[in-house]
Amino acid sequence: MDDIVFNPEEESFSSKEKYEQYREITRCAICHKKLEKGDLFQLRPIQTPKETGCLDVIAVIIHKKCLER
Repeated sequence: MDDIVFNPEEESFSSKEKYEQYREITRCAICHKKLEKGDLFQLRPIQTPKETGCLDVIAVIIHKKCLER
């Protein structure tokens, strides 16, 4: 899986409040720490398309450093 750099831009959100709210809830599924700008992470599916009946699946965020432990 490819690593993704966490780099949300405040300008991409409709308000500063929504940006801060997004930053607060974006957490690693293993260590539960907030992602900080520049953190590497991967999205890992916790369902398969067969389970959902379509191509939409639920995925979790995992820090690259948590995967390397």
